[in-house]
Amino acid sequence: MAVGDHESAENGGEKAEHDDGSMQALRRALAALPAGQRLALELAARQKCGIAEIARQSGSSERDVTTAIAEALRALRSAYVKDEVAQVP
Repeated sequence: MAVGDHESAENGGEKAEHDDGSMQALRRALAALPAGQRLALELAARQKCGIAEIARQSGSSERDVTTAIAEALRALRSAYVKDEVAQVP
């Protein structure tokens, strides 16, 4: 194995560990969301539902659904930034 190959393998290992850590942080952040935000985000992201459909399914107004998704995304971004800062040596 050439020196450059060893460095690439090492960096790949670090990236894999970082990716695993990031996925764990994302799972924790999702679990910490209030149920309404988590449901709205899951319906929008995983099931590709529109705002009106999410409102219908959840019994909420479209405005409340939009707010829930925005707040959920804000919380996830904040958790991601905190995780990234914690990863800095």
